[in-house]
Amino acid sequence: MSDGQVLEPNEIYLGGHRFAIKGGVQPILTSVFPAKVVVGDYNKESNNELSSWVLSDLRSGILCEEMDEKTQFDRSWFANTNCQFKNHHTLQAKIDSISFPAFPTGAELVNPSFDDGTYGTDGWTVAGSSGTLSKYLLSGDDYYVNVGCQDLYNPSTYNRTFTQTITLSESVTNMVVKFKAKALATYEAGGSGSVTIKVNSTTVYSGIGNWDDYVGGSTRVSGSSFTVSIQLSGTAAASAPASGKANDAILEIGYSHSAPLQYRNFNGDLYIANGSVLYKLDKTTGNSLTVVRTFSNVITSLCDSVGTCLYVALGDDDYYEYMNTSGTWTVTNQAGATWFIHWQDKLFALSQAGALIYSTTPNTSEPIFLSNGMLHKGASTINNLDIYRSAEGNPILYVATTSGLFAHDFANDRFVETELALPEHPNAGKGVCWWRDSYYVTAGLDVLKYIAGGTATIQSCGLDRDDGLPAEYRGEIVSLIKGYNEFYALVDASQTDGTGYSGVYAKDEWGWHPVWLASTADKVMSGGIISSAYDYRLYFDHDGTLYYLTRERNIRNPLQSPTYSFTNSGILITPWYDGDWQVGQKLAVRYTVACKCPTSAETITVKYRLDHTYSDTATGWTTLGVISSSGETTFEFGSSAGITFKAIQFRFDFARGTTDTRSPDLEYAVLSYLKLIPDSWGWRVQIDCSKPFKEKTPEQQIDLIRSLCSPGTLKDFCFRANKSNSDTFKVRIRSAQGAENTGKDESGQFVLLLTAP
Repeated sequence: MSDGQVLEPNEIYLGGHRFAIKGGVQPILTSVFPAKVVVGDYNKESNNELSSWVLSDLRSGILCEEMDEKTQFDRSWFANTNCQFKNHHTLQAKIDSISFPAFPTGAELVNPSFDDGTYGTDGWTVAGSSGTLSKYLLSGDDYYVNVGCQDLYNPSTYNRTFTQTITLSESVTNMVVKFKAKALATYEAGGSGSVTIKVNSTTVYSGIGNWDDYVGGSTRVSGSSFTVSIQLSGTAAASAPASGKANDAILEIGYSHSAPLQYRNFNGDLYIANGSVLYKLDKTTGNSLTVVRTFSNVITSLCDSVGTCLYVALGDDDYYEYMNTSGTWTVTNQAGATWFIHWQDKLFALSQAGALIYSTTPNTSEPIFLSNGMLHKGASTINNLDIYRSAEGNPILYVATTSGLFAHDFANDRFVETELALPEHPNAGKGVCWWRDSYYVTAGLDVLKYIAGGTATIQSCGLDRDDGLPAEYRGEIVSLIKGYNEFYALVDASQTDGTGYSGVYAKDEWGWHPVWLASTADKVMSGGIISSAYDYRLYFDHDGTLYYLTRERNIRNPLQSPTYSFTNSGILITPWYDGDWQVGQKLAVRYTVACKCPTSAETITVKYRLDHTYSDTATGWTTLGVISSSGETTFEFGSSAGITFKAIQFRFDFARGTTDTRSPDLEYAVLSYLKLIPDSWGWRVQIDCSKPFKEKTPEQQIDLIRSLCSPGTLKDFCFRANKSNSDTFKVRIRSAQGAENTGKDESGQFVLLLTAP
């Protein structure tokens, strides 16, 4: 008989030795019933055996895909529903939009190259009769108009004016018009010549012209029509020729839209600059924009400052303009301003080259500016000029660049690099915000919280923390907007590769909460503002449209405001939940959802998916059911038999009816489940040490049992013939209870509990 096989009755093999037993081998299920656990609010569960995951408070925000059940029970992975109130999860506020007014049409020249007609003047009204009018071939099919004179015996003159009337599709106010052409006056000794270019009666150019480049200029017009003209005139001495020629006229109007947009509250109004056009919100309706003024270049900054004026920066190369509270505009002779900011009763201007200048009297056509330092930024790009406190606690200027944050030292005309030095990032510093005691600077999706001091503190708190945003909402932060109870980040999906949806996210003291998500992919966002010009709103732009969200001035809880307007739909996606036991199987028994639905039109659809099969937000969901009434609704898994899972994730789809003041309200949801412990078997045996067995005395048998109970490796245990080794188990002695006789009788009985781990 080989070792380990047991052929005799009332015998076992244990740890290399054979023992006699009484009463046979008793198999015992030794698996311990798992302890009940509760994750979340324990007040919302009452079952004695089932473990629970209670979802009722998600105020700590999104970005948690893989849940740490000990610390992240108040987080979601993603939600564009309002989760900022405990025991209440509703639709977000309704977003409305305002379209920018259409550009006026009709600003097109007829026959601008002077190619058409006998003299090349079709489409032009020709005034004046002196001089010979001709059409000459320049090259290919390109012609030009020519006016000349020559008299062999007397001085001669020429004077012709070519005019077009431009009729616009709508009336404009203070619109910039640029008009230019290739035109040249030529003459010999004793003669003269000139080119005069006008818009209406305003001369935008006067001189002899240029044939290799354009001559002309710009002015402003109002009304629904205007004229443009080119006058060629000159004189010739006797027998000498003189002529003027014109070609390739170009007409441009000051309407162009481009990001980033600029926003400013001024004199009780909201002003928005889009490209070269300055708009103002219509305060009577709050849902339209009017054109205030157009400019010859893209507006790079708006600032209200000294003299209660609105200052408009037009880049390093153009003169800035300003408007007083009466609406009167002044064009200055000062360039070098890409950014404006008001500080200490001065208007500061910063160029993209890094030169900082300031003026105490900027509200004049010929302001005096003083130099106040040069930012030596190397290859970095300036992205912002702002104000935050110094290490000493005093407000000072800061410049955010693509490589970090620089503090301005006014007294010493210099910039000082702060501890917030960054690796080069093209969008670093596009979003900056002084909110409460801290300063926030963005880079990509990261937001760096900076607190100035003798030793500054820096903390990362952006949308890339923890598990980050779902891939569908990739983008980069391009603006931060200060609010009262939170600040807002604008995420521009056009800044990254792949498909993404832009969005607005709010950061409060708890965490991040999506406020609005775009429905079209890869579109541009650039800026925004909080304004009370009409109501109290958050404004932002997306894909060339202005959006606004009404914010609360007093009661913030939407369920306490009868006039609060909700958006149409929203989603809430929980983290993956594994009960703090990643490898173990669980049995989902039921899901209880408590909500309030004002009418049957307000619904919540409950879905789930299992075991990380999908990683996006849209696919792989199984619908448990649709809730359209108030109270608790219980969903049984697997037709009440349950379903097994290692990890489970839930999704709630919120929807409302046609009444925008109603929203479904998810109060709490409870997953009831069992932990499934793998079967573990043991055996109870009573070893008979009352008489010698297998050449061992009772005393020797008892000593062997004691030695087998000592800690060590697992022991072989068998009570069968073990023909295939399937009846040999690796065991440990979990407990031993003996009864030994006294005196000279050294026999006894031992009951052992053997378990196979």
